[in-house]
Amino acid sequence: MTAPRPCALVAELTYRCALRCGYCSNPLDRTKRHDALRTDDWTCVLTEAEALGVMQVTLTGGEPLLRDDLETIVAHGRRLELYQTLITSGLPLTRNAVLHRANLDHMPEIVALAEDRDAERLEPARTRYLGRALANRKSLLPDRAQIGRASATAAEARARLEGRMEMLFVLPDYFTGKPKACMGGWAQRLIVVGPVGTALPCHGAHALPLPWGNVRDRELGAI
Repeated sequence: MTAPRPCALVAELTYRCALRCGYCSNPLDRTKRHDALRTDDWTCVLTEAEALGVMQVTLTGGEPLLRDDLETIVAHGRRLELYQTLITSGLPLTRNAVLHRANLDHMPEIVALAEDRDAERLEPARTRYLGRALANRKSLLPDRAQIGRASATAAEARARLEGRMEMLFVLPDYFTGKPKACMGGWAQRLIVVGPVGTALPCHGAHALPLPWGNVRDRELGAI
């Protein structure tokens, strides 16, 4: 049986950030985790990822705009013809669309904002309960009725905007009896590489006491 080949890479370029959001999923000890990967390390990671069959790269953090070499990294990904997305706070913007109990009922306004900006794709980001968000989960976790209303809004928008804007809203596992496989199965769809170079099979794996590989020591394919 052929081993699965991940099609996506999450590149956590830095844990640095000017914000202290209560729903942040970065490690709580992030101040101890410095940016160990240099520009050529990241370009090497992208090259190795593309060779593995990766087609999509998500550039995230922390705040990736704090990396002085972000343009160089993006340019290299473009040369490799990788589809790249950037996750940023957008400072000094004042709006944030990470969904949780306090703002999930604003889904209609979020959809309307995307329409007004002629967005081609809308994927409202749900809170990942890791790091600070895990510690604050009691105040962040939506109730079942909120999930139902948001799902109905997403379904209406998907049907109404078909051909104009792609609407992606993944139902969470909060109220299901059996959770889905993490990220579709460990490292089967994506790989996460953090600022210190650790390659992980999912976003939260760093919390587990396992010997993860590092891209400074081994090629991504070998890991």
